[in-house]
Amino acid sequence: ALSIAKEYEINSIQAQCLNYLGIYYKTKGDLRKSESHYRMAIEVADKSYEAEHLSDALANLSSILEDQGNYEEALNHYKNHKNIEDSILNETKVKTIAELQAKYEKKEDEAKILRLENSNKQKALERNRILGSSIAVVVLLILMLVFFRYRSRKNRVIAAQKIQQLEDEKK
Repeated sequence: ALSIAKEYEINSIQAQCLNYLGIYYKTKGDLRKSESHYRMAIEVADKSYEAEHLSDALANLSSILEDQGNYEEALNHYKNHKNIEDSILNETKVKTIAELQAKYEKKEDEAKILRLENSNKQKALERNRILGSSIAVVVLLILMLVFFRYRSRKNRVIAAQKIQQLEDEKK
């Protein structure tokens, strides 16, 4: 896997393989080879800024150096490991906050859209009520006009009949 990662310049896999080889040599008790592989993993991960692999390799190298009694260098590598680990954690938090913010804004937008839709429905209902009432008033006025015209004609006919009757009686 390491040779394929080197051939295709896949730094993340290359750093990971070198780190695993360091772990393997440490379990076999070969601290020199283990240290060498951790340092190579750090170099590869640092070039491509593979933060997680760099952090892991620094922690592992720190452990080897501590086992070898090189406490000052072990502490420096451990501090670097912690700084990178904190950076990774901060990046994760920033991404999480951004995702939560986006979700919140989306919910706010959806709520605003829903409020606007409800408002538009209310306005449409009010418009329809006004239109319906207006139509009802117009129909009522037309019916009243027709009724009064009918009544007026009827009264004219009755008046004409009475006049006719009075004229007939006079004769």
